[in-house]
Amino acid sequence: MSTLALEIGREVSAPRCPTFLRWRECLREECRALGPWAVVIATMLLAPLVTWFPMLAQLYPELHLPAYPAAIGVDFWGAHTLWLTIFAGAAAFVWPHDRWLAGAMILPGALVFWRAYSDPVYVLVFVAGALAMILVRTMPERWRPRVRTLLAISGAFQALYVLQQFYLNYDLLWGPLVGGTLIPRVQAIGTLGTVDAASAYIALTAPLVPLWALPIMIAAVVVSHSFGAMVALICGLIVHYRSRWFVWPLAGAGIFSAIVLGIIKGEQSARPAIQRFGLNAAFAEHPWIGWGLGGWKTHVPSLQVKVGLVPHGELWAEAHSDWVQWATETGALGVVILIGWMVAHRGIFLDRMWGGALVALGVNAGVFFPLRVVPIALVAILLLGLAQPPLQNASHAVGGA
Repeated sequence: MSTLALEIGREVSAPRCPTFLRWRECLREECRALGPWAVVIATMLLAPLVTWFPMLAQLYPELHLPAYPAAIGVDFWGAHTLWLTIFAGAAAFVWPHDRWLAGAMILPGALVFWRAYSDPVYVLVFVAGALAMILVRTMPERWRPRVRTLLAISGAFQALYVLQQFYLNYDLLWGPLVGGTLIPRVQAIGTLGTVDAASAYIALTAPLVPLWALPIMIAAVVVSHSFGAMVALICGLIVHYRSRWFVWPLAGAGIFSAIVLGIIKGEQSARPAIQRFGLNAAFAEHPWIGWGLGGWKTHVPSLQVKVGLVPHGELWAEAHSDWVQWATETGALGVVILIGWMVAHRGIFLDRMWGGALVALGVNAGVFFPLRVVPIALVAILLLGLAQPPLQNASHAVGGA
């Protein structure tokens, strides 16, 4: 009895936690228990309320809501809510694994909902790519060297194809063998359709091939005369072979050649002027959030015509720089998210297996748009996923087992 009385006395005399502290701890526990399913609940509650938004757009123009006619605005805002459900749900799924990437997904998705700036298809493709990168991280460890071999074989095939186009002036895919008619001088476009795309693909995969196959990759990039691919190849090989003595004299010769080629091409290229024009226009109009994904294509060509800036008679549907285009389409917030992601994942660019290929990708993205060419984008997704730590038992977690 004395022991029981002592325990009761302790409970009675123990200081009670203030009520707000208990509520705060309870709230934390509930927040930790939330998952992507909570997004569906939230948008379910939001959907009946967005019918007010067409009227709000007219009454409060400072909200910058799309000015849909009231008769069709209800249906349009319902579609906005569905897109928000998809994009926010995907971002919530990614959040536990990569918060910066989740932020990059939710920013254009939120713009689709609130201001209809971004093209939903562009955002959907971006979100699908981000999810694919997370899925790559679930790959079993034993498969990673196999995938590297497959990437190396694919890159070597592309290099050999470019060399046969250049030296044999023939094309197996589009030539007489399959009923095609060749032009007098066949371009070294590989199977990707453009010189820049084929040479970028080779430059990305060059750090993954065995040393004996490297001359084939280098030769294919050299004959392409692509400045962006050449610089990407040099930087990628320097990072990958940085502990080997032979890389430095070769890198010196390559850098000198790239500088000469860059000077020659730079005098003929309108890219810097168009990129500055696009950046100035985007940040003058929407400095914080940009034009939204797909916004370059819907703004820059028409602005070129308006101001009479049409070098070589060409309208630029792409910025020819993924970094520049990301800045114009996501604004200062998007640039901060991109820098944050790169700082948080800085180690992958020095990875012994994948770092050289990722550096080549980053350099090439500065002067081309490899992330908008599907065959190269799929390689990029694999590289980015494989260079990050694997998600242990992720397949079981996704399945709920």
